[in-house]
Amino acid sequence: MIAALAYDDGAGYATWRDCTVLPEVYPALASYAADYVFCGACDTELTAYFTAYKRQKLSNRVEDMFLHDVERLARRRIYNALPTRESLLAKIPVEGTYLYWLDALGAEYLALIAACARHHHLHIRVQVGRAMLPTITSVNRGFYDEWQGG
Repeated sequence: MIAALAYDDGAGYATWRDCTVLPEVYPALASYAADYVFCGACDTELTAYFTAYKRQKLSNRVEDMFLHDVERLARRRIYNALPTRESLLAKIPVEGTYLYWLDALGAEYLALIAACARHHHLHIRVQVGRAMLPTITSVNRGFYDEWQGG
C-alpha cells in the first residue's frame, strides 16, 4: 500500500489515499491524508495548496507545478487576507473558554486534528489566521500570556 506513494502524476497517491482499507490499517495516516476543506478567506486556494502539499510530503517528491503555484501565491500574498491570530483570539468570549495551543503544527494537520476531535466526541471550531513574525513561540507569545480565560 505504501508503495503506491511512488510518484506517477498523483494517480498512485489518490488510489492509496482513497483505499478503503487504509482507515482500518493506519487510521491516523488516513486522517492526515484526507482533504481539509478551508472556509473563509482564500478557501479554494488554501484547500488546493494543502492537498498538493500533503500529497508531495507523503510521496517525498516536489512537483514542478507546485513550485510554480507557490511562487504565484507568494507574489499574490493571499495570506494577508487572513485575519491575524490576535484578532481571532480577541473575538472569543473568555468566560467558560479554555485555550489549548497546539504549537509547531502546520495547517496540513487540520484534517487529522478534526478527525481526532470527532473520534473523542469533542466539538472544535477552526479559524485559520496568520501569525506575526517571528513565529517562534518563545519570542511571539503575547497571545498566550495575555489570555484571560481558562
